[in-house]
Amino acid sequence: MIVYGVMSQTSVLKLFTAGIVPGFLLTACFMTFIAVLAKVKPTRVPAATGDNSNIWREHLQGMPSLLPFLILIGSILGSMYGGIASPTEAAAVAVVVTIVLMAIERSLTWSFLKDATVGTARTISMLGLIIATASFLASAIGFLGMPQAVSAFINGLNLPPLGLIALLMVVHIVLGSFLEGMSIIVMTIPIVMPLVVHAGYDKIWLGVFLILMVELAQISPPVGMNLFVLQGLTDRPLSSVVRAAFPFFVIMLCFVYFLAVVPKVVSLLPNLL
Repeated sequence: MIVYGVMSQTSVLKLFTAGIVPGFLLTACFMTFIAVLAKVKPTRVPAATGDNSNIWREHLQGMPSLLPFLILIGSILGSMYGGIASPTEAAAVAVVVTIVLMAIERSLTWSFLKDATVGTARTISMLGLIIATASFLASAIGFLGMPQAVSAFINGLNLPPLGLIALLMVVHIVLGSFLEGMSIIVMTIPIVMPLVVHAGYDKIWLGVFLILMVELAQISPPVGMNLFVLQGLTDRPLSSVVRAAFPFFVIMLCFVYFLAVVPKVVSLLPNLL
């Protein structure tokens, strides 16, 4: 979202805010599916066949271990939504809070700080090069007139807004079979943004749409990148991973189209800022 916000000159804070409601709704869809699956086919959900008599007690006992993460997330979002810090300044708030939490837990060492500093430098360098390359690519595409040519071609198809979104969904799923998420965002923004805005959607909605489509593309069979990650983590055959991920692929596909039908779900919270 940060990279998209920089490239599209969109408020990162509004992008983060716009993702809250869709995130909760999509999580609820996943939870509902798993709950139904656990009832219909308990063997597909291992936790549904075990001893759940002490499940709530185990959850409560594990809550203290989540407290540092909740404090960190709360400090980042709270500082931004409270108007105390900008998204850039919130990153500094996160660093300070993290150092304090690590000091309290006695896990703060010089070697860790060194590794964190080097890792941060590498990540920032990578993002800087991606954004610089994206700016160059956008300029080159604009100079060649590709956005105008693609827009003219798609406009010639006389697609309704929902038809355009369906077409873009197919394109992103195909791209996800060959590219990783950041590359997809960088390559498609210069072309997709004018089309989507002309269709009546705003740039905030497009940001959420692109993030969801990138994540959806990464689990699209047969060669979505995250499928191979899951295969490496589980040591299961790729075919088994694809079968397990496919229901979630369908859920996300339907959910993204739902956001196209009801775009106010995305704009609900950003309009309050």
